[in-house]
Amino acid sequence: MKVLVTGAHGFIGKRLVRTLLDANHELVATRSTADTGIPPDWTEDVRVVPLELCSGDSVRKAVGLAPDAIIHLAAVSYSRDANEDPGWAWEVNAAGTARLLAAVKDVREDKGADPLVILASSAEVYGQGEGQPRVESEIPRPLNVYGATKLGSEIAATQAMDEWDLRVIIVRPFPATGPGYQENRVLNKWIGALRDGQKTVEGDSSIVRDFMDVRDVAGGYMALLSQGRPGETYNLAAGRAVTFGGLFTLLAAQLGKDARLVPPTNPRRDARHLVADAGKIRQHTGWHATIPLEKTISDLIDAQTH
Repeated sequence: MKVLVTGAHGFIGKRLVRTLLDANHELVATRSTADTGIPPDWTEDVRVVPLELCSGDSVRKAVGLAPDAIIHLAAVSYSRDANEDPGWAWEVNAAGTARLLAAVKDVREDKGADPLVILASSAEVYGQGEGQPRVESEIPRPLNVYGATKLGSEIAATQAMDEWDLRVIIVRPFPATGPGYQENRVLNKWIGALRDGQKTVEGDSSIVRDFMDVRDVAGGYMALLSQGRPGETYNLAAGRAVTFGGLFTLLAAQLGKDARLVPPTNPRRDARHLVADAGKIRQHTGWHATIPLEKTISDLIDAQTH
């Protein structure tokens, strides 16, 4: 199968490309002008093409390669970046997705191709909840710019399915971590602070999240590629709740550091409890997260060392 992966240079994208290659898929990976270098393990097996989501011509050229499937990961994917320039985040995440889906409609009309589109939205679309696992059927109420723009991308997908009969799967990934570089992500910051010998580190210990290993995330996309149902929305998550306080304690213990988490100086307005009900994806595809959190943290620390 020829698979076009947008956002292939990102944390999830790099792992997904490697996983797709291992499964012998034909890979087309996009890169933007902001991406630097080609990951060394891609070799000649990956065709790399330019993609700027704000350019209709660029999007049409990439989609015009007529892939069998598109996994759309490219986005302004960090909430702080979205907050700093909301207009840019809307342009890339919502309007960029609309351009990509329109290009899929065009390639179907021009070349007879009918690619499956797997759209990476975000768990951030859910917003504040009642402390219960989130289900795909509940009404999204995002709390931040990033979540709102991702909901915008979902609306574009719904329109494309209803008006143009495109085959689209919407995925709401919950937070991922593990080996690989994630600039400005909370666990990476904590590791750096602990290694620097800081005795107090800022963080809200009561926040609850559903962290998953990046390798499990790639496996989830693979399962949806082969067995996901177009028109459906899926949580992609481990389905396990962990507090920031618990994560910090685990990190400190594995690093052999004595430190404590203290309330942040400038707290952000984030959802307090963001945990998934992951039953739907398991029911439809058989996929479920398999990597224990302790191993994920251990491998994250090892990757930061080497």
